[in-house]
Amino acid sequence: MDATKYLVQIAAAMEAAKLEAILIGNAAAALHGVPVQTLAFDFLYDDTVENEEKIAIVANRVSATLKHSFPPLDTLYSLDFGPADFHVNFLPVAHGISSIASLRSRSTTVAMEGSTLLLASLADIIKSKREAGRPKDKAILDALEKTLGEIEAQAQQG
Repeated sequence: MDATKYLVQIAAAMEAAKLEAILIGNAAAALHGVPVQTLAFDFLYDDTVENEEKIAIVANRVSATLKHSFPPLDTLYSLDFGPADFHVNFLPVAHGISSIASLRSRSTTVAMEGSTLLLASLADIIKSKREAGRPKDKAILDALEKTLGEIEAQAQQG
C-alpha cells in the first residue's frame, strides 16, 4: 500500500491548521532514503491545548476519526482512516528527544505536492531508536546508520 497520498493530505491539513509537528520514526527515515517500510506516520508535537485543538482540525480536514488514548493521562492522539491499513500518531514525547525546539533546529523541510512537512534529522531518528531499545528499533539501526554515512559522504564530496 502506498500511503503517500495520505501523507500529502496530512501535510496540507497541518499547514491549514497551523499545526507544527515533526515527522519522526521509520516514515521520516524512508523520506531520508532509508530502505524501510512502515505502516505508521509518527509526528512529534508540542503538548499544548492549542495544538490538541489543531490536531482535531487536522483529523476533520482529512476525514479521519480522532482517537485519544487514556485521557487525561496520555496525550497520544491517533487518526483512524477506517479501512486504510496505516496509522497516524501525534506524540508529545519520544525516546531520545529532549525538546521539540532542539529537534526542530536540526529538522529539514520537505515539499509534499504544494505543502511542506518538517522531517526529523536522520541522526535524531537513530538516537531515538537506539534509546527506545525495542527489538524492532534495533533491527533497523544498521540500515539507518549506513544511509546516514552515505549522506554524510555525499555532503563532504560536495
